[in-house]
Amino acid sequence: MTEAKTVPLVSVVIPTRDRPDMLQRCLRAVLSQQEDESSFEVIIVNDGGCAVDHVLARDDRVQLIQGGGLGPAAARNAGIARAVGEIVMFTDDDAIPQSGWIRAATYALTTHPDAVGVVGLVESPPFDPLHEHSVRSGVGGVGNFLTCNIAYRRRTLMEVGGFDPEFPYPAAEDRDLGYRAEAIGRVLFSPDMVVLHPPRHVTAREIIRRGRFVESEWRLHAKHPQTRPPRWSARWGPLIRMARQWQQLLTADHVVAGKSKRAIRFVVLAAGQLAVALHATVRAPQHVRQPNLFGAPNTPLGLRVAWIGPTPRAGGAVAGCAWLIVNGLAALGCQVDCYLSENHDDLPCELSDLAGVRVINFHTGWQYNRWYSNNAISKMVSGLAVRAWGRSRLASLIVEQHRVRPYDVIYQFSTIELFGMRRHLPDLPPLVVHPETHMAGELHWLRRERHLAAKCEPRWRRTLAALLIAARARRQMRDIVLADWVVAVSSRFGEHLVADYGVNPDKMTVVPNPIDLAELVPRDMRLQNEKLRIVFISRMSSRKGVELIVELSHRLADLAGEIDLHLIGAETLWSDYRPLLGGLDRRVAQFHGAMARVDLARFLGAADLLIQPAKYEPFGLTVGEALACGLPVVASEEVGATEGVASECCITVPAGDVNSLEQAVRKMLMRLTSERAPNIRATARLEAERLFAPDKVAQQLKATLQRVVIETRCSGAPEAPTVHRAFDRTTTS
Repeated sequence: MTEAKTVPLVSVVIPTRDRPDMLQRCLRAVLSQQEDESSFEVIIVNDGGCAVDHVLARDDRVQLIQGGGLGPAAARNAGIARAVGEIVMFTDDDAIPQSGWIRAATYALTTHPDAVGVVGLVESPPFDPLHEHSVRSGVGGVGNFLTCNIAYRRRTLMEVGGFDPEFPYPAAEDRDLGYRAEAIGRVLFSPDMVVLHPPRHVTAREIIRRGRFVESEWRLHAKHPQTRPPRWSARWGPLIRMARQWQQLLTADHVVAGKSKRAIRFVVLAAGQLAVALHATVRAPQHVRQPNLFGAPNTPLGLRVAWIGPTPRAGGAVAGCAWLIVNGLAALGCQVDCYLSENHDDLPCELSDLAGVRVINFHTGWQYNRWYSNNAISKMVSGLAVRAWGRSRLASLIVEQHRVRPYDVIYQFSTIELFGMRRHLPDLPPLVVHPETHMAGELHWLRRERHLAAKCEPRWRRTLAALLIAARARRQMRDIVLADWVVAVSSRFGEHLVADYGVNPDKMTVVPNPIDLAELVPRDMRLQNEKLRIVFISRMSSRKGVELIVELSHRLADLAGEIDLHLIGAETLWSDYRPLLGGLDRRVAQFHGAMARVDLARFLGAADLLIQPAKYEPFGLTVGEALACGLPVVASEEVGATEGVASECCITVPAGDVNSLEQAVRKMLMRLTSERAPNIRATARLEAERLFAPDKVAQQLKATLQRVVIETRCSGAPEAPTVHRAFDRTTTS
């Protein structure tokens, strides 16, 4: 009876084309790996006309198949089709895998079952770029996806459809596969997975012909806009980048080295390659052909969402909400493309690591503390102008990507203005807008509180801010009615949108903001003789009730020695009420200014009561965060986050009524000094978990997006269920 052949764990695929000597060197290095003989197989794909049988080792682990001469992408796909290992590793015939190469890859993927691939370190000795070719990658080289040193799970390659053979030249197809793989899972980096890439001689003709590689770059940028050079067009960007690479070589000390012969060769190579690239660019169609392949045709995908909004970033404020929402949607199986306008160096790495999330970034070049942004007014004016331009560019990118692979829905978070989107709406999927505030509310209280602003700011600054906000309010009123659906963060905010902007209540759903319940947790029981800490965390600006807090500090002066009232926060670009804080009663109150997120979370966890007397507050993140920390809340009826919260841990008062505010604060302080205090804190935490848990909010939001998509496809215009007409918290499921 014959023994069954053991299925190898790893399949190593090596494409080759007319380089038998290099292939023999590479194959020798692979077969010398210190592994069990049955743990890997080697698949050689001969894609050239030169026979390589004579260089193959007499080893049962090696098998040779013939490619079709269609390039390395097709050759690697042929190797994938023949591979039987759970892990498929790739290297090139001119590379030399180092000792422990296979072991490092298998260890990384077996110890990280959630990862879909692993990339290693590519080393190269110094080489002469005018006569030789080589590649290298630095530590943490994820993003290069060099196929001379990378491994994927076989099921991942099957799911994404392998390499894209439609790349016209052997360039960028490795990055394309890497980005598609990252859409479904993490690609790790292993510093122990090392490949040496010795320099090899190249002719001048070969270097010049590389100018054609711009065509592969076009396809890469069309499929993955995040790879597009910032501020350059998709058509001319690759040519500009190629020219800059030659410029960098010219300034390097070792390239020309002051020698006339090398200078002549440099000019010939640079001019020749750029001429080839320019010829290809000029002759290209006005609109470079869009790819029709993104992944395997039968790839199962969830709801495809084009996200527009602030950069999702773990922490507080709106960026923290964005992070929780994107994370939650991805966890529910949605495919989320985040269209951002951020400095590339400031993009959070953890965002790209989320399975199902793709980052498409366009950096406008705007930065803080430059001549155009060195004061509040210039920051506001230049920031708004540049953001409008950036959003317009992002809208164009969304249109391009929608043609390549259609989205189910466009989801705009935090803002209302549809910069660059209006003219494209007929050709795009349904648009859902999820604002955090609206300028009509800001403008209303900016005008109502002119007497307070006059004590704090010069007239010209107040006038300019009012004009800018009024212009934004008019723009928002015009744009929001174009949305197919509106998500309001609270019922009260929904009423404002209906009254101020004429939003159709039948096209609105209420979904609250999520709160990071893992970061914000209740503290241990307070000490018996410890002062009660009351906190007011807010912007020191209009409509926040700053003057009410000042008045309250005097009314609570009889509790000096028993309470401490802490004010935390900075001003806004268009309103600064900090001068009013000079009237605080210092016996019970103190102002801390802005505070880092980590310090703020620690301070909030050590407090006992949060007060939020805002006259207009669509949600009020600090209310949700306080409840998560086990703090009861006293807030005005305008604070959206108080809707539905149990009265035991939340007292609401009429907006602007300082008498009611004082009574409510004293009432809650009495509760906190009674035997009910532990129950109140426990109830506050439970309410935060019930109302603002990120997974629950993500489920509500996904249900809303799905309903909009389904009803748009069925009837051409979404119709709201009647349960949403009163702006309640019930969502579709």
